[in-house]
Amino acid sequence: MTLLPRSAPGMEGGAACLEYKVWLQTQGDWQAVVRTLPTWATSAGHPDSYKIALDDETPSVVFLPNYTGEFDPQWQQDVLRDAALTHSLHHVVSPGLHTLKIWLTAPGIVLDAVMLDCDSSADPGFAWQDETRTVQPPHDLSHSGIGNGGN
Repeated sequence: MTLLPRSAPGMEGGAACLEYKVWLQTQGDWQAVVRTLPTWATSAGHPDSYKIALDDETPSVVFLPNYTGEFDPQWQQDVLRDAALTHSLHHVVSPGLHTLKIWLTAPGIVLDAVMLDCDSSADPGFAWQDETRTVQPPHDLSHSGIGNGGN
């Protein structure tokens, strides 16, 4: 997902929002790793950002890397990986169905993938997890949009 055109004003109100229904099997702290394409900030010297929240928690602002030039080691690594990786931590009170929300607050950010991991020390590095396929949860959630009864 991205906001176009790149010259459009930012969406600070959170108008561009993605919502993912996710089934988390354990409570505790979960790390969200957001994979975006490496891009230059829309305003030099001010890194772009997005907001992220799990369920009804207060959205966290996550800043993308602030590259200083084409010889910036972080820029070079992200271009080779074809991704800029950012992290945020979210506390899950109980296992079950949850909603992950991501707001793009600046044009030009290209969101590629999201990974939730209960091991906050995990480093996806250059590899990336395979896409999670829809599976039938432990009990009928057909009314929630997940499983065989969803859209």
